[in-house]
Amino acid sequence: MAEQFYDSRTSPARWRGLDPTTARTGPARPTYYVPDRLLIAGEDRDAGLSAIAEVASSLGWRLDWDPTFGDRETPGTYRRTFTSVDGEPPLTLSRLVLSSEPSAPLPVVDAWILLEQTRAARLPKQPLDGEAFELDPSDPLAGVSLDHAVFLSAFHPTGMGANPYYGTNPYYGTNPYYGTNPYYGTNPYYGTNPAGSPVGSYGMPGAGGRSPVAVLLPSPERGPDPDGGRRPAVGIVDSGCGDHPWLTSVIRQAPDLAGKDVAPQTTASPDPEQFPDQKGPLDGMLDAISGHGTFIAGLIRQSAPTADVYSWRIVGSDGAIDESELIAAIGKIADLVHAHVVDPSQGLRLDVLSLSLGYYHERPEDLVHDGLLRPLLHALTADGVTVVCSAGNDATQRPLYPAAFTTSPHPGAPFIAVGARNPNATIALFSNTGPWVTCYATGAAVVSTSPALEGGLQPLARLAEPTDGKGKFHETRETIDPDSYVGGFAVWSGTSFAAPHVAGRIAAALALGAGGKGLPVKTDPADAVARAEAAAAKALHL
Repeated sequence: MAEQFYDSRTSPARWRGLDPTTARTGPARPTYYVPDRLLIAGEDRDAGLSAIAEVASSLGWRLDWDPTFGDRETPGTYRRTFTSVDGEPPLTLSRLVLSSEPSAPLPVVDAWILLEQTRAARLPKQPLDGEAFELDPSDPLAGVSLDHAVFLSAFHPTGMGANPYYGTNPYYGTNPYYGTNPYYGTNPYYGTNPAGSPVGSYGMPGAGGRSPVAVLLPSPERGPDPDGGRRPAVGIVDSGCGDHPWLTSVIRQAPDLAGKDVAPQTTASPDPEQFPDQKGPLDGMLDAISGHGTFIAGLIRQSAPTADVYSWRIVGSDGAIDESELIAAIGKIADLVHAHVVDPSQGLRLDVLSLSLGYYHERPEDLVHDGLLRPLLHALTADGVTVVCSAGNDATQRPLYPAAFTTSPHPGAPFIAVGARNPNATIALFSNTGPWVTCYATGAAVVSTSPALEGGLQPLARLAEPTDGKGKFHETRETIDPDSYVGGFAVWSGTSFAAPHVAGRIAAALALGAGGKGLPVKTDPADAVARAEAAAAKALHL
């Protein structure tokens, strides 16, 4: 059975905002999650299922293993198995699907309510005010968690992203293009700002918002293939990569491992790098994340001209993915990398993985809040892959994951969380911050590659040149079209773009450290970790 694809255009309830007032086992904070699904990590899945089945039954709800999430090569397993850090047991993940019985006292299922009520029933005592209940790692519920919504981290004026404080649905809000058009009249910087706030100004063209720009510089010099070695390899897990002359020779096709495709079935939806208006296809507006992956690939191209880039499309036009699908994708990449460590003729060698996405956890103090995402990323670092994550664009100190996993000890190569700086090197007002942020790099009003997207907005003025006297017009004259990217370049802002800036600098430092000979084809994890640490030490002086 194919994995189910939830299209946000036809399934508006794909995710639900968590209501902190419903917490039963201590304070909680808002987040977005799949309301009819729970995740179970670990082999002892039956114990976790038994712990919550009784409570589910009392509510008139039914729990079933999700058959769409099983290992494709082993039908009927209802779980995914992934590479772990050497010496540790394999990592496994299963999904539980929640449904309502016809006579249910609560007909609307809610995974958060079920999880909280189950935890409360197992408490030896109620937690004190302001105190969250921490599960014992040996408890059967320790591996049970919500399936969070994970969002890409480009700045958007409507607050699209992981922070649920920005109203109900983060996709729909007052679009600054639909109000007083800042292109008409006086300067929008003086007077009432249609973006609504100083942070929101980053979403406006001319202040860091996505807008077309012309680039007269030549494509960065790639240079010849190294003699006897290989180029640095950077992986991007994002919205994919569209066509662009700067990227033709850079983007590489990643191999599969034992028939495991890295991308989830959500990519069955039209490619947002080619079809940019899927959300509200009649509104004439480019989707908020269209071109996101291409923009990131271009930043790596600029920072590390010699590097190869592997781009996996895991999100559709809504710019988000279920946590379980992200875990599955990262797990497959970890499997590919580890296969190459064991046998250089198999799998894929990566040196850096760039992740411009994240989610907020409702209760990060839980000992088991991170499920499998953290150990899978740690498995990558153990094999010598530097992981670089965006810190988020919500102007908060609240930890965004996976970036905030920097606070957890990990083996191997560096694990880096990146906030954004303005062009003048000050920290961007939208950037998340906190002790979990490793460094800051330029991420506001940066220039990079864009697919040839074109939206429905029109220039302020357009006219034809006078005729040549024979009834024919010369070229059209017009003001700048605010959403025509046929020139191939754009300006954009977000920690989404600070992270690949750092990832590219690390890849460039790796190439420089190889002295023109290329990196070794065969991977020795200890040597790869040492090279990664040295490269990161150079690259973080931004």
